[in-house]
Amino acid sequence: MNEGDTLPTVEKTFSQDDVNRYADAAGDHNPIHVDPNFAAGSQFGRRIAHGMMIAASISEMMAQAFGQDWHKSGRMKIRFRAPVFPGETVR
Repeated sequence: MNEGDTLPTVEKTFSQDDVNRYADAAGDHNPIHVDPNFAAGSQFGRRIAHGMMIAASISEMMAQAFGQDWHKSGRMKIRFRAPVFPGETVR
């Protein structure tokens, strides 16, 4: 990649099924992610995706954009400014 090159558009939409599968794989069944009744009473008003699931997906998108260079020397510093809700797309 050179200065002035355009990055490819990489995006991922997260479903509630994705969140549930991540909860099972990670052993993280915090009700903010999986319980619609609990989440409805939270500050977000509905279920949200796990932050680490989003971080892993961002790393995957970076690998798609930068290939082996990302695997060899890629780094991330992430600040979550807002939750990702099931059904939303991250670009």
